[in-house]
Amino acid sequence: MGNRWTYQVTGGGTNCADGMHDATIVGMATQGGEQAFEFRDFCKENQPSYLRDSGDEILEYQAEWARSFAAPLQEGYSWMFTQNYQLQWHFVGSVTVPAGTFNNCWQRLAMSMGDTLGSRTYCPGVGPVQSSYTTGQTSLVSYALQ
Repeated sequence: MGNRWTYQVTGGGTNCADGMHDATIVGMATQGGEQAFEFRDFCKENQPSYLRDSGDEILEYQAEWARSFAAPLQEGYSWMFTQNYQLQWHFVGSVTVPAGTFNNCWQRLAMSMGDTLGSRTYCPGVGPVQSSYTTGQTSLVSYALQ
């Protein structure tokens, strides 16, 4: 709890104003009958997400628990997040954002019905460092992990 990531958002349009936005783990909650972290993502401060650990995977509550981070972490591995929403891993190596340069990073592509909707890049020991969706792009500016 208390982890915070600050992002520079650009091109967000009506969904997310350009500028600095925070993502934060604000506490614990029971969701879908399970204890989970309550996560407030940037530009969705009034729409909490709920995440929990399930062995080597992370589940997110979406009317039911769905695999947000699936094992194995390997190039091209894909899985269904919801009925019409597929996720896929791609190794991207080093990533440089305003918060620094990070190594061994992986990009998670989001796809629906064969179309790529966007991506979010994750780096070990930091978490999400950048994203690119139709609702805008983000770059990590700073972070504080508890």
